[in-house]
Amino acid sequence: MPKRTRNETDELGDEHQQQQHPAQAPKIEKLPYIVCDQPPTCCDNPTPLYSLAAYEAHYRQFHAAVCMACDKAFPSAHLLILHVCEQHDPITALRRDRGEAMLGCFVETCEEKFQTEELRKTHLIQVHGYPEVSFPR
Repeated sequence: MPKRTRNETDELGDEHQQQQHPAQAPKIEKLPYIVCDQPPTCCDNPTPLYSLAAYEAHYRQFHAAVCMACDKAFPSAHLLILHVCEQHDPITALRRDRGEAMLGCFVETCEEKFQTEELRKTHLIQVHGYPEVSFPR
């Protein structure tokens, strides 16, 4: 068995002491992994996030589908497209004024169009099983 030098023994002793007394080890404060400061929701009030997964979920919810005209965030690109067409597109507004069904279904795979928001809401409840609550614009 090889002999240990004094330095090796001291190092082993120090490691052994740290293992026996974890309360004496320096405390490390948990800092945010990522701080989001992206518009529209976090630029004025940065949001601390503690993991990459949390950041990705946060980004999808608040920054991935944002209306450039009014800064509203949407949970999907489909709902963003519906919003932009229905709220900010003057051609869609003209066609709706002429009586054309221009309001799309919130369900991405459904291609139904409606003349009024009430008809769309009824469709969502009856066909897609949405709960009877008020729907965002």
